[in-house]
Amino acid sequence: MKKIILFLLFTTFSFSQNKTFTMEQIDSICLKSKKYIEQKFEIERNVSVSRKKNLKVKTDALLKIYKNSYLDTIKIDSMAIVGPDYPIPQPEIIKATYEYETIYNKKSVEYVFVELYYENNKINDIKVLNTYYNGTYSIFTNFSSLEKDNDITYFSFCVSFKNWIYSISKKIDNIFYERKWK
Repeated sequence: MKKIILFLLFTTFSFSQNKTFTMEQIDSICLKSKKYIEQKFEIERNVSVSRKKNLKVKTDALLKIYKNSYLDTIKIDSMAIVGPDYPIPQPEIIKATYEYETIYNKKSVEYVFVELYYENNKINDIKVLNTYYNGTYSIFTNFSSLEKDNDITYFSFCVSFKNWIYSISKKIDNIFYERKWK
């Protein structure tokens, strides 16, 4: 009887706690996982080519959203899950990547690669690589410090990084929750 009670307590505790991963573990899960959503969409921006000339540029961006495949490995015992106190784990986002490349001419290429690491379906850590004709900018920050600190404005792909993160986060959530995982 004690073993059954311990088993039920352990099972309940295991399901009730949220498992957090390091960025290395998330990258490893994403490399092995075939469970991701890939969404291409066109972006259009005004880019200043010289002091007097602006160019309207269209390019394709690629967004990948990775599901936590760890949840697929959990064996759900129907005897242990009874009622609303024992929820079945739902798919959750653990990582999203956003990238695009724009070739303006032979000497001018822009490349943007952003990795968003999630914890409990909310952005936690952010890595950005932005290569442009006048240099390469890269940052690593977490979402909470981005909300508290001043906005980052030196990226070529956005005027306000804070606003860009909020808009891409909404887009990721909409895409992820509209699709059904197979």
